[in-house]
Amino acid sequence: MKLVMTLLVRDEEDILEANLEYHFAQGVEFVIATDHGSTDATPEILDRYEAQGLARVLRVEGHEHHQSRRVTRMARLAAVEHGADWVINNDADEFWWPLAGSLVDVLAAVPARYGQIIVPRNNFLPSPVQDGGAFYDRLVLRERRSSNLVGRMLETKVAHRASLDVVVAPGNHGISGAELEPVPTQELLEVLHFPMRDRAQFERKVRAIGIGYETLPFKGEEVGRDQLTLLELQRNGRLGEHFESHLPSPAEIAEGLRTEQLVIDRRLASFMGELELARSQGLPFASVRPDRDAARAVVATLLGDR
Repeated sequence: MKLVMTLLVRDEEDILEANLEYHFAQGVEFVIATDHGSTDATPEILDRYEAQGLARVLRVEGHEHHQSRRVTRMARLAAVEHGADWVINNDADEFWWPLAGSLVDVLAAVPARYGQIIVPRNNFLPSPVQDGGAFYDRLVLRERRSSNLVGRMLETKVAHRASLDVVVAPGNHGISGAELEPVPTQELLEVLHFPMRDRAQFERKVRAIGIGYETLPFKGEEVGRDQLTLLELQRNGRLGEHFESHLPSPAEIAEGLRTEQLVIDRRLASFMGELELARSQGLPFASVRPDRDAARAVVATLLGDR
């Protein structure tokens, strides 16, 4: 089974390489990336993977954030030109975590009658330590179940079987166009989300994405609404206050852990440590992947297909 990942990125040098290394280790075979006018080291990072035959890089300029249109293009290219069986439409700050086995093991075990998986996305909170070390070592406090960054609704993403007709919704939160039956559970996969790695990174992203949505000539009322809300906070001098509101005090952390609204989650840090160890010993990515038979058993049990 061939798993292809799409990425729409802009100035993500602090997290992009970790994202790519992680997902290749989880069974992603190829990445189609669209770089939207990055001015940091993002283009050079993508070029390295393209030179290795692991990625195809598309480049776009301009302020407008045509997110749905660009991701739909990549998802269709995955189906038509790159032989994908499954596609995950990803952002650089998202890490898709399987309940068992590897990411590709779970998707390969999904019965043919199902064509998409709705996946919960849960946010890691920022840390008072703003620099030093990898982000996944600093950011280990996670919300058990997250709403979006302005608190309006629970967050989900979607993985889908490759299709020429697929249309990816804004934010990669859903698909249309293709008749793909959803898996009747959200327990198979989880997206680990790191949107607030440090204050400067968060402010840069709010400004770039917010202006990108603001300058779209045509958009629905809900398209980019969260990012436009954050942009308004920034222009009113209140984005720092918003960031601070996501930095829990020691008392709030203790209460959140007690009520299980917050959890300590070191899964990504542990995985990346194991991946680095495997690399230092000259072992392939697949060597850090757990048992695929466990993934098959879990999928069968949850879907009642024992």
